[in-house]
This record gives sequence, C-alpha cells and structure tokens, in this order.
Amino acid sequence: MPFSYVGCTNTASVAGVSGNLAGTGLSGNFNGATDGVAVAGSFTGSFDAASGTYAGTYANSAGKLPVRVGTCAYDVAAFGTFKLFPLEGGEPAAFTLSATSGTSPTFSWPAVAGAVAYTVRVFDATCVAGSITSAACYRGEAIVFTTSVAYPAQFFRSTALAAGSAYVVTLAAQDASGRVVGFRGTRLQR
Repeated sequence: MPFSYVGCTNTASVAGVSGNLAGTGLSGNFNGATDGVAVAGSFTGSFDAASGTYAGTYANSAGKLPVRVGTCAYDVAAFGTFKLFPLEGGEPAAFTLSATSGTSPTFSWPAVAGAVAYTVRVFDATCVAGSITSAACYRGEAIVFTTSVAYPAQFFRSTALAAGSAYVVTLAAQDASGRVVGFRGTRLQR
C-alpha cells in the first residue's frame, strides 16, 4: 500500500507499506523517502471491534530524522501511533464528505471542532483493488484551511477524474499541533 507526503521540495514523496494480518493483530514494515531522506521502520497494532478500526504504534528504525531543504525544516518522528478506519467509516460521525458531480468536483465537509487544516487525498479505486502497493493509484492531495476544495485545481500534480471510473477519497482534519481530530473515507463514482 502506498503512503504519500508532500514536504519541502513541493513534490510528492511516495513510499510503501507491507504487513501481515493474523487474527486481530496487524504488523509490518514501511520504507521510502521524504524529501530525499530515507525512512524505514516497523508497526504493530490490533483490531478494535467496537469502533471497527485498527490502532497501534510505529517505530522509525533510524530514530528521529531531521530533514532540511533550504530554509524548510522538519523532523520525521522516531515513533508514534496510528489508527486505520474502514473505507466508509470515520469519526466524528457528523464529519461527512460530499462531492459535486463531474470529473472536476468540489469536495466539501462540515467543520470539526478544533480543526485548523484539512487534507484530502484521492486514489484510483480500481488500481488500489488490483495492486494496493502501486504508487500509480495515487491521484492527488490537497491541504486546505477551509471546508471545501476544488479538484484538480487545488490538488498537487492532479488531472481531472475519468468519467465512468471509481475513486477512493479520504479526508483528515488536523488541529494546530498536527493531531488528527477527524477522519472520513468514501467511495466516489464518476
């Protein structure tokens, strides 16, 4: 499965995640690069039947990694937590995602208490179903400070969606410290 990050160079860094599911346990590894700095590590988690989510921890095998590109600087954390939602799930319950019709939709959602930024990602659903490890499935990402965003105009390196195709859209709300305070995933048919 790919993961992405848009960092200092204003280009998308795409890397991979692989793992195993055994009973209610989840474990695996991630590797790739952010702004040219190698990142790799492991993760473990478990299934919570009450919420329908997987949650756990990850560890960056190199520890805390400083990334410096010109005047832009950030650190990749040495360790942290994650939470995985089912595709049509999320929280809080009122945090929903809607899209206008057509191949260049506008996505909109209600504000989440405490959120200062929202990240919207679009993936090709057919591609993800066939090869979840392919970075080609990634169709774009936008980070905005409002409750709507126009696709592809406000998305990094994106083109219009294809008529008749299916997509997966994820929406995350972050507070001022970068903590995720809301998440929603949905399918989108064009």
